Amino acid sequence: MAYYYDDRGHLVEVGRYASPEMRVTSNRNSAQDVTRWVLYCFTYRDDNLELAAEFAKSGPATPAGFACDQLRRAGVSYDSYRYNADGTLSAQLRHYRVNAQDGNGPPLQFRTANQAGSGTKWLRGLGKGERASVAFRFSAANTLTHLQTTDPNVFKGDAQALYAERAQDEGVVTRYSFPVHPVPLSLVGNDFAGLDRYPRIRSYRHRDGSQISELFDAGARTPRQRQWRGVDLSRQEMYGADGKLTRVIQFDRQGGEGDGRDALKAYVEPGVLRVTPTTIGPSSYRVYDYDAQGKESLIFVCWEYDVRDGRPSEHFPWWTPDPQPRRDRHVRRFGKGHYAHECGTPDGTMRVKGYYRIKEYMAVTYGYDVEKLSHDEGR
Repeated sequence: MAYYYDDRGHLVEVGRYASPEMRVTSNRNSAQDVTRWVLYCFTYRDDNLELAAEFAKSGPATPAGFACDQLRRAGVSYDSYRYNADGTLSAQLRHYRVNAQDGNGPPLQFRTANQAGSGTKWLRGLGKGERASVAFRFSAANTLTHLQTTDPNVFKGDAQALYAERAQDEGVVTRYSFPVHPVPLSLVGNDFAGLDRYPRIRSYRHRDGSQISELFDAGARTPRQRQWRGVDLSRQEMYGADGKLTRVIQFDRQGGEGDGRDALKAYVEPGVLRVTPTTIGPSSYRVYDYDAQGKESLIFVCWEYDVRDGRPSEHFPWWTPDPQPRRDRHVRRFGKGHYAHECGTPDGTMRVKGYYRIKEYMAVTYGYDVEKLSHDEGR
């Protein structure tokens, strides 16, 4: 074993030597037949331990000639521990060898070409007996890609009124991702102060079971977009710079408690809605716009029709009198090949036909489900 100290007496490196004939070496690289690897590295600030790094003990985990002043050298896997000035543990980081082939990299579910490590940060000053912890992942460029915490009091500056309705199960997680602009890893050392200067996505589970994602622009404390997801993206809300709602897109592939037919009834009596809307299924979009006073307007809706005669495929229960007779349920179930989808203005004058064309139209015209929500996620 070899112990190296700086000129102030601080232990800075611990190494291990192994050879068939062990001999005293004053120089790390004096003997060619000696196998040497670093076990620990230490750095200090104002005589206080600032960082400790630990390497694998079972065999050479560092390349030949490696020393602690090369700690950031590419291709080295290690654990590091960072400390506060009072000696308490501030953060623990695991640095992965990028594209490691020897099993020293991250768990398989986290392995990506740009993933360099993960860690845990313990926060101070939250007025609790136990310190809150934040888990994070970072890239090879030393930028944060994800954060998550189970403490509901962390990152409260981004908490919207809806956050009070989050799931209350033990261990429920609030997540952050940074898919657009790199966030420097140095924010970890400052308890993530300044996080609001960067674009970010905050996600948590609502008590109804939906996963909510709120998209914040750099410097903003109110989101410009909010998404509700179950099996699919079921609701997308858009907001202006003043935080007011400007648009809502509703989609109910599986059905549920979304704003379905009852919410559309108000548009029938004044004659705005002249088609039988589809509120469940693969093309069940409704788009609402809101003016500066919050008044709602239905501007886009979808419907299903029988391609043989153009008649609506389904009875609309609150139309009186019903403009079309109710279709037989047996015919609807086993004759779906005769039905197609259209979407357009509520009066039916502007039309988009076909599932894929409708889906593309929603993405291009309304920006529906086009946001990149996670680091390294393709769209």
